[in-house]
Amino acid sequence: TPIVGWPVRTRHRAMTRAEVVRTLRGLHRSRQPTAMSGVRELPDGHYLINSAFHHFSTWSAALDAAGLRREKDRRA
Repeated sequence: TPIVGWPVRTRHRAMTRAEVVRTLRGLHRSRQPTAMSGVRELPDGHYLINSAFHHFSTWSAALDAAGLRREKDRRA
């Protein structure tokens, strides 16, 4: 029996690989952060991060798939 008044956890399906890549490229185009620490602060950023890890295993691999360099590498 569910606990009355307790919040119900909702689960979302992970984004597809293509959605992760498209979202990362969109963030980059709009000059939003693509570093994981910055994405974490965005609304639903955790959803993108979890989906990226689901498909690519690492944040760097997701950025590579999107054709983006990590932000600290861009400074060079």
